Amino acid sequence: MNDHLRGQTDLVGGSGRSISPVTEVDYLGMLNRYFLRRWYLYPIFVVAAVAAMYFYLQTKQDEYAVTARIAILEADDNGASDDLLRRSTELFSASQNVYNEIERITSYELMHSVVEDLGLQYGYWTKTGLKKKDGYRDFPVLIDSFKAIGTQPVDLSFRLEPEDYASFRLYKEDTLVGTYPFDTLFANKFGVFRIALNGALPDGGETPLYVSISDLRTVASAYLDRLKAEFTGINSTTILLRIDDAIPARGIDVLTQLMNNYNEGKLAEADAAALQTLSFIDDRLLKANRQLQLVETNLEQYKLSNDIADQSTSNLNLALENADLYGREKEDITLKLSALRSLENALAVSEDDPQLITIDNFVLPTGQLPEQLELYNRLVLERKELLITGQPNNPAVVSISQRIASLRRAIEGSVTNLRQNLDERQSLAQSQYNRARGQLRSMPSKQRQVQDRSREQQIIENLYVYLLQKKEETALAYVNNVTTAKIIDPAHVSPDPVSPNKKLFYFFALVCGGAIPFFYSVGREEIFNYKVESVRDVEQLFPRREIVGRISQLRGKNRMPVADASRNLVSDQFRSLRNNLLFRFPASSNSFLVTSAGKGEGKTFVAINLALSFARARKRAVVVDFDFYHPQVAEYLDQANGPGLSNFLQGEAGIDDIIHSTGDELCVDYVPSGDHSENPGDLISNEEGLATLFAHLRERYDVIILDMPPIGILADAVLLNGFVTGSLYVVRVGVSTKASLKRERRTIDSNRLKSPMLVINSTKSAKQDYYH
Repeated sequence: MNDHLRGQTDLVGGSGRSISPVTEVDYLGMLNRYFLRRWYLYPIFVVAAVAAMYFYLQTKQDEYAVTARIAILEADDNGASDDLLRRSTELFSASQNVYNEIERITSYELMHSVVEDLGLQYGYWTKTGLKKKDGYRDFPVLIDSFKAIGTQPVDLSFRLEPEDYASFRLYKEDTLVGTYPFDTLFANKFGVFRIALNGALPDGGETPLYVSISDLRTVASAYLDRLKAEFTGINSTTILLRIDDAIPARGIDVLTQLMNNYNEGKLAEADAAALQTLSFIDDRLLKANRQLQLVETNLEQYKLSNDIADQSTSNLNLALENADLYGREKEDITLKLSALRSLENALAVSEDDPQLITIDNFVLPTGQLPEQLELYNRLVLERKELLITGQPNNPAVVSISQRIASLRRAIEGSVTNLRQNLDERQSLAQSQYNRARGQLRSMPSKQRQVQDRSREQQIIENLYVYLLQKKEETALAYVNNVTTAKIIDPAHVSPDPVSPNKKLFYFFALVCGGAIPFFYSVGREEIFNYKVESVRDVEQLFPRREIVGRISQLRGKNRMPVADASRNLVSDQFRSLRNNLLFRFPASSNSFLVTSAGKGEGKTFVAINLALSFARARKRAVVVDFDFYHPQVAEYLDQANGPGLSNFLQGEAGIDDIIHSTGDELCVDYVPSGDHSENPGDLISNEEGLATLFAHLRERYDVIILDMPPIGILADAVLLNGFVTGSLYVVRVGVSTKASLKRERRTIDSNRLKSPMLVINSTKSAKQDYYH
């Protein structure tokens, strides 16, 4: 039994591991299967796809891009112009403001007002063949007014056929609604209309015109979906507006009206805010006037009742002024010291992560420190902008962080020097304030009362003057209100259509026209054509295996064409198969097993006719039926299935008892499968019986043909490797499946069969391929 190991090291390396064969891609085969085999489909489908695309594009209208640019203007607030925090956040607030304005421009309410102002809920068009052409203000007729019956959304379309310049017929689909006059109100079941003439009617007067009435909300939503609003730059406050429309004039009107309505809305909001502010100031002026009159009356009555003259209060006024001056100076120094402490705390907190320092410049004294703080905040902002697109270890970020750290140390030194100076000034101011307060204590209390009332009078007078100033400023702003969006580029249309992109559509048609036959070929060859259809399929599945025989499709019911006295194509092909085997295996005695992937692939047909071919060559041939489950050898030879192989392996019959002759006509002996056994699969494991059988057969015959069960069902053929010279694997065109062959390819490539060779059965051969 060790002989079966011979020939199994073809694909085994020195380490004993199997080496997978390299699969070569058959590009010529792919070209033939997917393109050349059905080449005529490609021009047919390409032409059909391009023609279909041409007719489709005839139904589409060219659309043009209408664009405009507007700049969002920022309000000028002089009162906050010196606010460092405001200046430091202008970069971000401007972009945020533009985001908000984009939301306003693309709002549904604004677009609804545009559609209503332009009357875009009314549609107009004509038809010429497949082509539909929209109309606008230059359409021969226009819907002047319409009022629907009921409150349901309206979606109506009519065909209008002018009779003359005075009247027209109105159709709903193909049903006549009525005949009505132009420029006159008329009513029907759909609502109340007035359709006006808008110039000359089409030639002939019978050309149908189409009009539609849609719901305002639906039309506004549709236009809003087509409107695009976006930044022109990351730090820009300019907005680019775009809308695509089949009628350039309509697109220009939409964008122009959109910008006008936007500006009008913003102006209305500003006017309302100004009027509200004026009303508030007037109310506060009235209250301040009443308080001022009351304080002046009280002061005058107090002086008269206490006999206090203005000249006697000069010393008191001087003392009060000194106390007030030194007190304000002391509070100012205290405020500055507090600001310095806040500044020191901010510098300490932001040492690792620099943040903006929001210290009012009015609190700090003039000098180097405010400039240092302004430079510090500017560097912090630049660092944050760099961190938006970079990492902390970015060289630019590291450089600016070093500059911030250096500037922080300089600021800390300035703060220390300034705090020492302010401490000294605070001590001096406190001393002067105490002296002034001492002088006040020595003055009469009545004069202090007069001064208190005078101070209250002055405060109310200052408030009254401030309110008058603000009232004038608000009134001027109300009169001079301007638009908050400046139109940089008015709405204009592109010179060429932007949709449909005909080149892209035709390219898509070409791709589809080529893809359909390609995928059809792939489906036919790889999915639906799951059976072997040609010799090329077998060559692709077994690129490294030899095809030793090709048997043409047998016509008629003759299952043994080799036995015919007349010469035929199939017998010559078996002769070629026989000669190939004799050339490859020149030994005097050979044994070949014949198997296949499944039933019906012709293994018994090949085994019988191959044995007959060897017999025609004066070779002693015997066919042994090893297919215990479906024995067919005796039936093919039209012989009785007497005692056979199973009887011999079970010890029920001798060698001579199981060998039967077919007579002088066929000159082939055979060994039938014998009587059925309960466990036929165990019979082939009788190594001693098999060795005796093959030893006797080799002495008696030149060629032994073994008809084995399909290897895809049973692995019996593998167990006989030690007794055979080679293995014939039969593949039948139109019957064998590619999936089964792929499964069995692993068995063949792993050399589980002895010297495997391929025989292709039922090939399709043309008559001219055969030479007589």
